[in-house]
Amino acid sequence: MHRRPVRLPAPAVRPRPRQQRSHETRDGHSPCRPRTRSRRIFTGTARFEHTTFAGTAGFEHTTFTATAGFEHATFTGAARFREVTFAGAAGFRGAAFTSTAKFEGATFSGTAEFREATFSGPAEFRDATFTSSAKFEDAEFSGPTRFGSVRLSGPTWFEHATFTSDTNFSRTDFGTADVSFRSPRQWGPPAPKFGWDDNVAAKPPNIEPQNWPPAPRPTGAVPQE
Repeated sequence: MHRRPVRLPAPAVRPRPRQQRSHETRDGHSPCRPRTRSRRIFTGTARFEHTTFAGTAGFEHTTFTATAGFEHATFTGAARFREVTFAGAAGFRGAAFTSTAKFEGATFSGTAEFREATFSGPAEFRDATFTSSAKFEDAEFSGPTRFGSVRLSGPTWFEHATFTSDTNFSRTDFGTADVSFRSPRQWGPPAPKFGWDDNVAAKPPNIEPQNWPPAPRPTGAVPQE
């Protein structure tokens, strides 16, 4: 089915305050100037299923007030979702990120669905907040992946996921709900990094499997539902 191109609503334009000319500091660097940020707001369901985004897809500082559907979307350039607010469910099942995927500082208030998503380039989730369930089953992380300072409040699944590059969970707040890394398709090398790598007894009890690290699923095995 042919999908019509979707125009993103333009952010509101605000007058930029007059600023004095900046001067270099003693170390030779110019001080940062304050920047005015505006937010793009999608009201109602936003549907981008099976859409191909050619080039950079810029959704920074966007608010989705209801369900945001990106299932099976293809991002050929950088996908920028920094500081995005997903007030409803965020659907990225089967999405293909062929370049950098940036979700730093994003807030997921509803279910975050990344099952079967493929991240071919760097995946950045630093400082993101997941207040409901987060689903990463069968996701493939082929590039450097960062979950530093991520806060997980609901049940989270990374079962049957593939990790084949540098992946860091060392500063992740896993909360108290169930978090599962059971039966990964591939666990490195290099193996993902966690804050308890030097002392497995420090692993939070809500993280599965209890027998750490997870054992990769045998080739050809059928995953258990």
